[in-house]
Amino acid sequence: MSGTKTVLAAIILVAVVGAVIFVAFSPKEFDVCDFNKDGVVDAKEAEICRSRTDTDTGTDTSTDTDTGRPPKANPGTFLVTHIHCAENGKIAVRVDLPLNPRYPEGAPVVVMTSTWFVEKYDAKEAGFHLVYTPTAVGAISITHLWPGKTDPETKISSDGVYDYGGPESLAALRDTLRFACGEIPNINGLYLHELVNMNPLYDNVGLFASSHAGVVATNVLAYYGEDLRSVKYFVGRENPTMAEMYPLELGHFDEYHNPVYNPYYDHTGYTPTTLKIDYSH
Repeated sequence: MSGTKTVLAAIILVAVVGAVIFVAFSPKEFDVCDFNKDGVVDAKEAEICRSRTDTDTGTDTSTDTDTGRPPKANPGTFLVTHIHCAENGKIAVRVDLPLNPRYPEGAPVVVMTSTWFVEKYDAKEAGFHLVYTPTAVGAISITHLWPGKTDPETKISSDGVYDYGGPESLAALRDTLRFACGEIPNINGLYLHELVNMNPLYDNVGLFASSHAGVVATNVLAYYGEDLRSVKYFVGRENPTMAEMYPLELGHFDEYHNPVYNPYYDHTGYTPTTLKIDYSH
């Protein structure tokens, strides 16, 4: 009986040691930005990753020896490029990649509608709209510069004349969406999947807009719906689709969180479908 126990103990010991060796030497999955492979992407590693951009930014002039093309952007980095828009000329587009794609087969693509109805857009320099980060959930984020605008960080510019969400602006957003869907290339003839080291899921492309950016987002879908059949969804965050729904028209809260009403807005006239506002002023 004691011999049986000894054999059993030896078997258990071998199994435990084998398991430890397997765990110790099994290949581990690391984020591409985890350069020291310690399992954590610290702030310095993340900054290095973000700094690795496409050649259109002017930071890297090397080419792939096999294809003669610029190297693809890596996960966790971004690139800027130009697409062609018939109504404007060249439109600047920025592509931000997540560290890891959301799905094993690749990353969904989200086009962020740039803000347009704010004072800073009266200036020549008005950067890419980077307030929200779809990359945090494993999605590729794409945004663009309106016609006539220059990004102060990368110095890339869009051709054309800024028309405050008018026809030229809508055309720029239309073609940005078509680029995101893999339907048109950049000005060098390269499609989105040829520019990034990640598989963009062209069957999972959506449009996001916050606040008044929802006006141009819904307009582009309304005017160019036939050209944008590949856009699968639209997400709007607090979008004013008509003047009555624009909350800044109604008032605001002061520093003590007390409501300050617009004197031309009668809050007693509120119904589920209308607001009573004197627009003569």
